[in-house]
Amino acid sequence: MRTLIKISLLVSILMVITLLPTSSKAEEKKWEEANHVAIDKTWTIQFNTRVESNSTNHSKVYVTGPDGSRLDNNIVIEGKTITIDAPQGNYKPESTYTIQINEGITSTSGVASTQSHTMNFTTKKATPYINNTFKTQLENKTLKGMKAGLGTSKEDVIEKEGTDYTSRDAGERTILSYSSEIEEDYSYTLQNNKVIGASLNVEEEKIHATDLEELLGAADGENTFDLGGHYTLTYLLPSNHLLVAVFQTSERSSTIQYLFIME
Repeated sequence: MRTLIKISLLVSILMVITLLPTSSKAEEKKWEEANHVAIDKTWTIQFNTRVESNSTNHSKVYVTGPDGSRLDNNIVIEGKTITIDAPQGNYKPESTYTIQINEGITSTSGVASTQSHTMNFTTKKATPYINNTFKTQLENKTLKGMKAGLGTSKEDVIEKEGTDYTSRDAGERTILSYSSEIEEDYSYTLQNNKVIGASLNVEEEKIHATDLEELLGAADGENTFDLGGHYTLTYLLPSNHLLVAVFQTSERSSTIQYLFIME
């Protein structure tokens, strides 16, 4: 996924820039920090004019690691954009890096930028819950970390998950609740002896809306379910069932507390 950063080069004649006193030099601009960034992230910087592709401009754009050392990123200058590829072996999970764009980058007409820019970003943790395994199990009507899926019988659930469960009635439905090996509560909802829904507590996974969107695309519904105090996203999956993400709070920026899969 590419993120776009816009920088404006001063459109003026070179002589004016040369004659400007040192005190008029613009202070470094710091962009808002980005979080939960993929470890293979490619950044794209957009200018308002074509940038000269030369060694001097290349040297003014770089990324520093958590210890402040400069990384060996591949920098590409093409037209009005500069792209910063992830370093070989990618960034380390749960680590903070800094993009540095120094002043003095020149356009093809010789105009130089007069302001430096910097931005910190922090990468996601290793082996995130939301990955291709999660997507594959969704296609099989199962939430990752659970052993039974939609359409299975109560006997099948007990055979796969074991007998260490609690059972409660909810009208015409029965709910079987378990505590998983990874200490996350989950349950199955059955009607007429068939699983019609399943839920999983993923609070400890620190999943954000962007994690789902990177894997599944834009959601089909937002706050479709009226769960007071909780923001929700709903996906209609190819197998014609629903995935619902329930967030910790009413804010989209909070993390996901529960995932539901249902017919």
